[in-house]
Amino acid sequence: MEETSKTVLTVENDKDFREMLVDIIGSLGYQPIEARDAREGIRILQKQDVDLMLLDIHMPGIRGTDLLKFLRNKGRQIPVIVIS
Repeated sequence: MEETSKTVLTVENDKDFREMLVDIIGSLGYQPIEARDAREGIRILQKQDVDLMLLDIHMPGIRGTDLLKFLRNKGRQIPVIVIS
């Protein structure tokens, strides 16, 4: 049985930077998932589990810190790498 690749959610509002990160993540053998903003990131996290999240803290609207608070309030202990 083939092992399922680990999923990495990238939450970044800068399209070019997000796409670059997604390309790198995929090239390393991980399954990339992308969100344009924190609101979309929350919707994704409500539907599926992820193994790691790359999170932009400075986004318009709901900030990355708010997304972190949402995760912790739900008891989700996903490893997060903060990017800015």
